[in-house]
Amino acid sequence: MTAVLERTQWRPRKGLGQNFLVNEGIARRIVDAAGIAPHETVLEIGPGRGALTRWLCEKAARVVAVELDPVLARELRLSGPPSNLVVVEQDVLRTDLAALGNEFGVDRWHIAGNLPYVVGSRLLMRLVEQARVVERATVMLQYEVAERILAPAGSLTYGLLSVLLQATGSLRREFRVGAAAFRPAPKIQSLVFTWESNPAPDLDIPALVVTTKAAFNQRRKRLDNALKLLGVSADVIAEACRRAGIDPGNRAEQVSPSEFIRLSHACNELGAFPAETR
Repeated sequence: MTAVLERTQWRPRKGLGQNFLVNEGIARRIVDAAGIAPHETVLEIGPGRGALTRWLCEKAARVVAVELDPVLARELRLSGPPSNLVVVEQDVLRTDLAALGNEFGVDRWHIAGNLPYVVGSRLLMRLVEQARVVERATVMLQYEVAERILAPAGSLTYGLLSVLLQATGSLRREFRVGAAAFRPAPKIQSLVFTWESNPAPDLDIPALVVTTKAAFNQRRKRLDNALKLLGVSADVIAEACRRAGIDPGNRAEQVSPSEFIRLSHACNELGAFPAETR
C-alpha cells in the first residue's frame, strides 16, 4: 500500500489528523488488548494505511473499516485486502451505528481504532450517544485527552467525557505509545484505553449529555448557576439537586458520574429538557 500511495503522490492531511501508526508491535498490542473473539465482526474507525487492519482481520470473523479519506479507502480495497475485510467510505461522525449494524448483522459493535487527534473527542461523544449499540471500544488517543477521560471526580482534569464514558460503562487504561510509533511523528504521545459500554436500561443518554454539558460549560460556577443554561428556573434546579442528593453549591468536577445520572434523571422528571435541546 505504501508504494501505491507514493506513486499517487498522496500526502497526509493535517486537517484530518492523519498521523499513521507504523509500529507493528504496537498494532499487535492494541489488537490483543481489544480481546477480539474469532466469531466477532469488528468496526475499525479510521483504518488509514491499514496498520491495525491486518491484525484485526487475523483475529475477527469480519472487519468493517470506516474510512473518510477516499484515496486511503480505495487503496485499502486495491492492496490485496483479506477476504474478511469490508471498507466503508464515509464519515464515522455521521455514521448511524445501529443502521450499520443492521447491514452487517451486528447488534452491538466491538470497536477498535487509532482515533484521529483532531476529532477524537467528537468521535467519543458520538459513541456515547450510540452507547446501546456499542459493546466495547479499544482506541488510541492523544495522551492528555485520554488522561482527562480516565480522571476520577474531584480531580482537575475530570471533565465532560470523563463523566459520560464512566456513566455509560467502565474504562480501562491499556498502555502508553510514544511519538516514534507514527509517521509523520506527532509532537505528543498517545494512550490506548478500553471502554466497556454498559448503560443502565433506564438511563436517558440524551438527558445525561445535556445536563453534563451544561454543568461543564461553566465548570468554575456552582451547579445552581451553571445549570441555568438549561433554561429552567432556580426552583427547578434546586429541586433537581435535592432529588439527586447533590449540593447545588458544588462545581461540576465535584459531581461523580453516578450523581450526574441521578441529576439528569431528576431534571428529566421536572421537564427541564424541551425537545429542541435533546
